Amino acid sequence: MRSSKPRRDSNNPSLAPPDD
Repeated sequence: MRSSKPRRDSNNPSLAPPDD
């Protein structure tokens, strides 16, 4: 289940932008 908003993944923070 993926969120509509790109969340920062602990595994790949570079791939997912920081969602503030």
